[in-house]
Amino acid sequence: MTEYKQYNLPEQEESSQDFTSTPNVLRFDKTLNVKDKIILNDREFINRVGNTINRIAFSSSTGNSVYTLSTSDYLLGVTSLADAPSVGLPRPRDVGVGKNYIIKDEVGGAGTTTITVRSVGEENIDGASTSTLTTNYQSKPFYTDGANWFTY
Repeated sequence: MTEYKQYNLPEQEESSQDFTSTPNVLRFDKTLNVKDKIILNDREFINRVGNTINRIAFSSSTGNSVYTLSTSDYLLGVTSLADAPSVGLPRPRDVGVGKNYIIKDEVGGAGTTTITVRSVGEENIDGASTSTLTTNYQSKPFYTDGANWFTY
């Protein structure tokens, strides 16, 4: 309270909300702002230090059923399951400790067309060579310790 008076600032009410959601009228989408640390919408994820991490939409109907994630990717939304897609995780040592990716079935077809995730190197994912999404609308997050990949 005293810092408001000291700097001649208007007093602010304490809020019990952990997030706010405001519509973007021009695009009809929503933006989620979590305590000014994370901003997330349908196109991008912005972390608390201002780095923008894009959402990538991947369609296996384009004739290519393999997508290898880049270091700047964060969220891969699979938008078509015409072919059984395969997603390649980069080598953990190339992306660094703590790197996260999320793979999401956005069309609800993984129950019939499996999405396979593999490391492009010899590194494992939870001790196995691959991980799969086999439930409709399923998502899996992946992170690395710098040597292997894990899900949580």
